[in-house]
Amino acid sequence: MEIRDARPGEEEMIVKDFWYPLAKIMESYSSLNDLDDSAVEKGAEPMRERIESEEYRVLILEEDGPKAYMMLEEEISMTREKGRCVKIADLYVKEGWRGQGFGTAMIKKAREHAVNRDFDYLKVASEWENEEAREFYRNKGFKPKKVQYVDKID
Repeated sequence: MEIRDARPGEEEMIVKDFWYPLAKIMESYSSLNDLDDSAVEKGAEPMRERIESEEYRVLILEEDGPKAYMMLEEEISMTREKGRCVKIADLYVKEGWRGQGFGTAMIKKAREHAVNRDFDYLKVASEWENEEAREFYRNKGFKPKKVQYVDKID
């Protein structure tokens, strides 16, 4: 198993094989997550920008081909004593490969990234009704910190 940084030129594969399946799952939790018909085509350029960005880190786990993807985003609060945070923006393990430690390996890599960059903590969000994700993160040591509310504007 190898976890490596994504490379420019891989953005279409990442969007098609990882980001889009994750986004499709998220659609079931809220109409605010609904994708438009061209989400895959529109997603490639922003993914390339994130691959090349200093504020993001896009990682691929490979074992006989790509099996998992994670996007990290660095956030810094100027007003908090412990304000340097690495946010796990996305984490997705392909169907059929879950339960084999790939997600755990990705969390370990996120922790290493945070330690190496002298950050204070990791954070991640999941849909409230996604109990599988919430349990996964709790089992990895994450604690609830706050609840986010949304109000759809009609």
